[in-house]
Amino acid sequence: MDDSEKWYITVNGVGKHPDRDTFRLHIELLYALSYRIRMMPKRGIAPDGYYEYTVYPLKGIWDLTEAGKKLDYFDKNELVY
Repeated sequence: MDDSEKWYITVNGVGKHPDRDTFRLHIELLYALSYRIRMMPKRGIAPDGYYEYTVYPLKGIWDLTEAGKKLDYFDKNELVY
């Protein structure tokens, strides 16, 4: 399977400080969903196209909102993920 055929589960957010509960809940949900899908065959459920995979560590892609880019200081509340 090449990279064009891989599927990913992602979460997106704007203006979410990474030390706040909202971001933490998004990450918890991401991992819970990933592991639940990963374990489906062990319960006898295997959707069409399912293949065994590894749940890798989180990879984050961060940016700033347009307003955050204009500030002369770093404001984590202006992060986009």
